[in-house]
Amino acid sequence: MNQPSEQEASAEVVTVESGVVTPRAWHPQIGGYTSRCVVRLARGTMCFDVYNWHDGEFASNTVVDEKHYCDASQWLRFATLILETQAAWGHVDDTSRAATCRVIDRLRALVDE
Repeated sequence: MNQPSEQEASAEVVTVESGVVTPRAWHPQIGGYTSRCVVRLARGTMCFDVYNWHDGEFASNTVVDEKHYCDASQWLRFATLILETQAAWGHVDDTSRAATCRVIDRLRALVDE
């Protein structure tokens, strides 16, 4: 598996490798930086693996982190909880409050489907 280029990650290019669907993207920020990643969707299941390359100060050409997930909707529920809590406890400034509320509404709709 090849590391995605910055352009592939930014464009969220989806390829097929050996019959496996593999989106390329930027992994959400963890520990202060994002990383280019490849996602390998498991056939016939909601599970997927995420392979990350370090893209910061200590860049690497090899996979430095691998995560296995079984349900992407868990991320939506988690994001909804965090955004709702931030909004309720005043961690969202007034200029972005309306946009945050719209995102929360969209996330709730997706989770409820």
